[in-house]
Amino acid sequence: AGIGGPQLIMLGSQVGATWLLTALATVYAAQERRVRATFLELSLTDPLTGLFNRSQIFATLDQEIRRTRRSERGFCVLMIDLDGLKAVNDTLGHHRGDEVLRHLGAVIRRSIRTVDTAYRFGGDEFVVLLPETDIVGAFVVAEKIRSGLEEVGLTLGLEGIEPSVSIGLVSHPEDGGTVEELMIAADRAMYQAKSLGKNQISGYPRPR
Repeated sequence: AGIGGPQLIMLGSQVGATWLLTALATVYAAQERRVRATFLELSLTDPLTGLFNRSQIFATLDQEIRRTRRSERGFCVLMIDLDGLKAVNDTLGHHRGDEVLRHLGAVIRRSIRTVDTAYRFGGDEFVVLLPETDIVGAFVVAEKIRSGLEEVGLTLGLEGIEPSVSIGLVSHPEDGGTVEELMIAADRAMYQAKSLGKNQISGYPRPR
């Protein structure tokens, strides 16, 4: 027997409902993926500067050390400390301090390659990982960051306060064979830059 009109209407409505449910499920799944990706990005990055947060640096450094053992090509690490942030916060308010941090994040992003990674390590400390880069090439990057923030500081109008950065520069394997050794060496080099008068790069030549 043929299918009557009412049956065709019912069949059509069932097919339509199934298609609609499928379409809605597809849209929902896509939205869910976007939400998950957004939350993942937020968990990995510092919301103020847009750089990776410190939870990522140790695993990435360990991976880079293992990769270096295979390729026999070293890498460099920059430890960057923002000089004068406390003076900005105390004198002009934390909103101006945050403004300086945001600008420093932008300066760092502009100064590195796509293969490099940058991290906000603490309140006013940052780390940059430079794969397959020798100490001379790393010094060029460090100087871009140092002079870049110096230029930004002149345009921010901070009422006589001139923010700057002190940068420690170390290389693997010369300055450390493990993640811990490298981070200690980078921290030492950065504090040497501060002790020498700030707004400079230490570790080139390598600190004793």
